[in-house]
Amino acid sequence: AIRSLFLKNILCGMLIFLVTSTLSECDCLANSAQTCCSDWNYPSKNASQDLTSLCNSAPIIFGCGISRACASKSISGPACDAFPLISNICWDMSAANLTLSDCDNYNRLCSPLDTAVAQCTSQGPLPHVLTTAKAKSDIISLCSMEMKSCHLCSDNSGRSCNCANLGSGGCTIVPPASLLSVLSAICMEMEMDECTAFFEMCDSLPSGNNFGSLCHKQVQTPTSGSKQMCNGQGIVMFASGIKAITTNSDMCVAFIFENWLLDTPGKHVAAVIGTLLLGVVTQLLESISSNQRHSFWQGKMDCNGIRYVTLFTKNLFSFALMLIAMTFYLPLLLAVIGGVVIGRIIFEKSSLVHPTFQVFQDEKATEKVIDPEQEPVTRNENENDENECESGEEV
Repeated sequence: AIRSLFLKNILCGMLIFLVTSTLSECDCLANSAQTCCSDWNYPSKNASQDLTSLCNSAPIIFGCGISRACASKSISGPACDAFPLISNICWDMSAANLTLSDCDNYNRLCSPLDTAVAQCTSQGPLPHVLTTAKAKSDIISLCSMEMKSCHLCSDNSGRSCNCANLGSGGCTIVPPASLLSVLSAICMEMEMDECTAFFEMCDSLPSGNNFGSLCHKQVQTPTSGSKQMCNGQGIVMFASGIKAITTNSDMCVAFIFENWLLDTPGKHVAAVIGTLLLGVVTQLLESISSNQRHSFWQGKMDCNGIRYVTLFTKNLFSFALMLIAMTFYLPLLLAVIGGVVIGRIIFEKSSLVHPTFQVFQDEKATEKVIDPEQEPVTRNENENDENECESGEEV
């Protein structure tokens, strides 16, 4: 009996030793390089607690913006799981050489180069995800230009401030807004070089993740009987270079006004024709303003009145043509040039607005022989201009 009891104690001791040694070997937080850690996952409950603590202490972090977008259903897919979210945040902090205590467990698991934890790779940071520093730098640079979306930042009193001052003077981003939502809004408004990294992240999202309108991946369904030529979201300028023609994956050109989107072939044709006519009319007004003292116009309207109205309208149309050309959209750019050239060809030879030959004939008919001994008559320039306006005669 004593021998049997002794053997049982030895067996129990060996069993306890084996169990405890196995557990100690698979303590992946202590040593993530162990082979037994390959199938080990960080508990979701712990990951959620770490995520909440991280984003409460530093809500400005880019990854916390992804987390808030997941909570509001703006983003869906595996990227919204707790561990991938803390992966984005803790990788960001590591890249900036910053230390947050809530990233300690993640760093123990995934920072070692010889880690065996497969979760660090399968649920790691998103490919090309932006760091907080990069997102802030791009926003500040983009907002050096005045854009509507650049006023989504707020100061300490809750008043809107220009995001060009982000990080200074109390200007920050207050939740539910985030670096992600602000940068997305700015890049949707105008695609600039600073948006390259953002769109690279959007284009490299793993399968199953949907960032929706944040990455302008959604394409509107064409209306019945019409062919859609863009994705329904407006842009005022293609900053990356001249765009030959838009397709249903591109943003729509805003023609002068933000709601005039060229999203169908019919609207493209109308915009091109309208731009051509605008160029022609601008040249007409240019010719009129250059020859407003011609006898045809005298008596039709007060001389100063026609001068100011013509000058105002000509400059208004000229600036409209400039804005159209600055879209860097090839059909509109060619229409601007074509309208100006056609207008110059038409009105350069028109006696109505370019009376060079008529004036020359009038001068020949009234030519007088001037006595060389006669003293030249001096005149006040302003007085002569007024007389010309009143009389309609060339002096």
